[in-house]
Amino acid sequence: MRYLLLDYAAAVACGGGGALAALIVPRGWGMVPAMVLGMALGMVVFALILNFAAPVLGGFTLMFPGMFAGMWGGMIGGMARVMGHNPLHAVLGGLLLGFSLQLLFHLYDRGLRGEVRRD
Repeated sequence: MRYLLLDYAAAVACGGGGALAALIVPRGWGMVPAMVLGMALGMVVFALILNFAAPVLGGFTLMFPGMFAGMWGGMIGGMARVMGHNPLHAVLGGLLLGFSLQLLFHLYDRGLRGEVRRD
Protein backbone atom coordinates (compact mmCIF):
# COMPACT_ATOMS: atom_id res chain seq x y z
CA MET A 1 0.00 0.00 0.00
CA ARG A 2 2.88 2.36 0.74
CA TYR A 3 4.31 1.85 -2.72
CA LEU A 4 0.96 2.63 -4.29
CA LEU A 5 0.73 5.90 -2.34
CA LEU A 6 4.29 6.76 -3.36
CA ASP A 7 3.37 6.10 -7.00
CA TYR A 8 0.52 8.56 -6.67
CA ALA A 9 2.77 11.10 -4.92
CA ALA A 10 5.37 10.84 -7.68
CA ALA A 11 2.77 11.33 -10.44
CA VAL A 12 1.24 14.28 -8.61
CA ALA A 13 4.70 15.82 -8.15
CA CYS A 14 5.42 15.38 -11.86
CA GLY A 15 2.16 17.06 -12.86
CA GLY A 16 2.50 19.91 -10.38
CA GLY A 17 6.18 20.36 -11.07
CA GLY A 18 5.57 20.48 -14.80
CA ALA A 19 2.85 23.07 -14.31
CA LEU A 20 5.41 25.28 -12.54
CA ALA A 21 6.32 26.25 -16.09
CA ALA A 22 3.63 28.88 -15.58
CA LEU A 23 6.17 30.74 -13.45
CA ILE A 24 9.01 30.49 -15.98
CA VAL A 25 7.47 30.98 -19.42
CA PRO A 26 7.59 34.64 -20.51
CA ARG A 27 4.18 36.27 -20.76
CA GLY A 28 4.61 37.73 -24.26
CA TRP A 29 5.35 34.45 -26.04
CA GLY A 30 3.04 32.73 -28.48
CA MET A 31 1.01 29.68 -27.56
CA VAL A 32 3.12 27.08 -29.40
CA PRO A 33 6.56 28.17 -28.07
CA ALA A 34 5.09 28.40 -24.56
CA MET A 35 3.73 24.86 -24.86
CA VAL A 36 7.05 23.53 -26.14
CA LEU A 37 9.03 25.21 -23.35
CA GLY A 38 6.50 24.03 -20.77
CA MET A 39 6.68 20.49 -22.13
CA ALA A 40 10.49 20.53 -21.96
CA LEU A 41 10.42 21.84 -18.38
CA GLY A 42 7.86 19.19 -17.45
CA MET A 43 10.10 16.47 -18.85
CA VAL A 44 13.06 17.83 -16.86
CA VAL A 45 10.96 17.65 -13.69
CA PHE A 46 9.92 14.12 -14.60
CA ALA A 47 13.54 13.07 -15.19
CA LEU A 48 14.58 14.44 -11.80
CA ILE A 49 11.76 12.68 -9.99
CA LEU A 50 12.44 9.47 -11.90
CA ASN A 51 16.12 9.51 -10.92
CA PHE A 52 15.32 9.79 -7.24
CA ALA A 53 12.19 7.64 -7.03
CA ALA A 54 13.03 4.81 -9.45
CA PRO A 55 15.35 2.92 -7.06
CA VAL A 56 12.52 2.71 -4.54
CA LEU A 57 9.42 2.35 -6.71
CA GLY A 58 10.78 0.94 -9.94
CA GLY A 59 11.09 2.79 -13.19
CA PHE A 60 8.29 1.06 -15.04
CA THR A 61 5.51 2.07 -12.64
CA LEU A 62 6.70 5.68 -12.76
CA MET A 63 7.40 5.95 -16.45
CA PHE A 64 3.99 6.26 -18.08
CA PRO A 65 2.02 8.33 -15.56
CA GLY A 66 4.99 10.53 -14.70
CA MET A 67 5.93 11.17 -18.31
CA PHE A 68 2.41 12.14 -19.33
CA ALA A 69 1.78 14.17 -16.17
CA GLY A 70 5.04 16.11 -16.49
CA MET A 71 4.66 16.75 -20.19
CA TRP A 72 0.97 17.69 -20.12
CA GLY A 73 1.36 19.62 -16.87
CA GLY A 74 4.14 21.66 -18.44
CA MET A 75 2.04 22.35 -21.51
CA ILE A 76 -0.87 23.43 -19.34
CA GLY A 77 1.43 25.69 -17.32
CA GLY A 78 2.92 27.27 -20.42
CA MET A 79 -0.49 27.90 -21.96
CA ALA A 80 -1.88 29.29 -18.71
CA ARG A 81 0.96 31.79 -18.47
CA VAL A 82 0.50 33.03 -22.03
CA MET A 83 -3.28 33.29 -21.61
CA GLY A 84 -2.84 35.34 -18.43
CA HIS A 85 -4.27 32.87 -15.92
CA ASN A 86 -3.15 32.60 -12.32
CA PRO A 87 -0.09 30.29 -12.03
CA LEU A 88 -1.57 28.76 -8.88
CA HIS A 89 -4.52 27.48 -10.90
CA ALA A 90 -2.11 25.92 -13.41
CA VAL A 91 -0.21 24.15 -10.62
CA LEU A 92 -3.44 22.88 -9.06
CA GLY A 93 -4.53 21.66 -12.48
CA GLY A 94 -1.19 19.87 -12.86
CA LEU A 95 -1.58 18.21 -9.48
CA LEU A 96 -5.06 17.04 -10.40
CA LEU A 97 -3.80 15.85 -13.78
CA GLY A 98 -1.03 13.79 -12.14
CA PHE A 99 -3.48 12.17 -9.74
CA SER A 100 -5.97 11.43 -12.52
CA LEU A 101 -3.36 9.90 -14.80
CA GLN A 102 -1.96 7.71 -12.02
CA LEU A 103 -5.48 6.53 -11.21
CA LEU A 104 -6.15 5.80 -14.87
CA PHE A 105 -2.96 3.78 -15.29
CA HIS A 106 -3.54 2.01 -11.97
CA LEU A 107 -7.03 0.92 -13.03
CA TYR A 108 -5.74 -0.13 -16.44
CA ASP A 109 -2.97 -2.22 -14.86
CA ARG A 110 -5.43 -3.76 -12.46
CA GLY A 111 -7.70 -4.66 -15.36
CA LEU A 112 -4.84 -6.36 -17.15
CA ARG A 113 -3.48 -8.26 -14.19
CA GLY A 114 -6.57 -8.66 -12.06
CA GLU A 115 -6.78 -8.36 -8.30
CA VAL A 116 -3.68 -9.49 -6.42
CA ARG A 117 -4.43 -11.71 -3.45
CA ARG A 118 -2.33 -11.44 -0.33
CA ASP A 119 -2.81 -14.67 1.62
